[in-house]
Amino acid sequence: MVTSVGCSCTEVPPDELGMCVCDVVEFVKLSQPTVSHHLAILERAGLVQSKKIGRWVYYQRNEPFIKQVCKQLQTTLTMLSNKEIKQAVQEHYGQLAQQGRSCCGDAGHLELIGYSQEELAKLSDEVLSVGAGCGNPIALAELREGEIVLDLGSGGGIDVLLAAQKVGPRGRAIGVDMTEAMVERARASAKKLGFTNVEFLLGEIESLPVADASVDVVISNCVINLVPDKAKAFSEAFRVLKPGGRLIVSDIVTHGKLANFFKGDLTAWANCLAGAIEDKEYLKIISETGFEHVEIIAHSPIPKPAGFYSVTVRAFKPAGL
Repeated sequence: MVTSVGCSCTEVPPDELGMCVCDVVEFVKLSQPTVSHHLAILERAGLVQSKKIGRWVYYQRNEPFIKQVCKQLQTTLTMLSNKEIKQAVQEHYGQLAQQGRSCCGDAGHLELIGYSQEELAKLSDEVLSVGAGCGNPIALAELREGEIVLDLGSGGGIDVLLAAQKVGPRGRAIGVDMTEAMVERARASAKKLGFTNVEFLLGEIESLPVADASVDVVISNCVINLVPDKAKAFSEAFRVLKPGGRLIVSDIVTHGKLANFFKGDLTAWANCLAGAIEDKEYLKIISETGFEHVEIIAHSPIPKPAGFYSVTVRAFKPAGL
């Protein structure tokens, strides 16, 4: 069977062999030297493969390599810089602080994620209106009088103020948040409510403005998912904890890996979704930081979107460090 006009090859190879140069020439209407030159370049790049049978060389796409390149391109095109993510998160929560609103709806959602009416009754509307989270780490932290507690991403201050009540006047509760409007709001609320054992600091949780081995407990509520470099955040938590100190973190995780395009959505980052990682990976990062006895001590579903759920994780810094 003849394969192309003006070609000296006389038999069509099986489809799996691909196309010879003369086939391509007929298709693209270019000269044979030009086609051969470009096919050679594509082969050196790994995009096509060649196979010689007799006098003829047949070309076909290198499908595994092309799929790998496409996947990498998709990741690169949808990849956001850490600076872009942090800026989007700051702007989002800064606006919420100024408006006196929560990203999670009205204050009624706080009971749904584990806060008791008794706890909430001790706080002002200014605190509750911006209260946000996906769990109640305070309820599971087993705080003791006299302890020093640090909240990563303290927002409007709900968990810091509840912690301050539990550790009493001999203890101290510290909140760190990178959004200035939230820090100012939390400070104003603490002053209005008469708290004297709290402190709210402006800073990033990947670079905490807190001394080494200076706190007994580190808590966080639905914040680590907002951080691009989670390993750095947990490393900082490890650094500031005293030997034997404990970490109690509520956060959103996933049952599987997220699609790359989702991670390129700044709104999804600010809404605690795009930065969520697989549950197993989350626990692995904490363990690799140096924490021991890492375990999920509470979990609950999230109505939507599918594939996400809330966990509370507990871990300990080894006593000998």
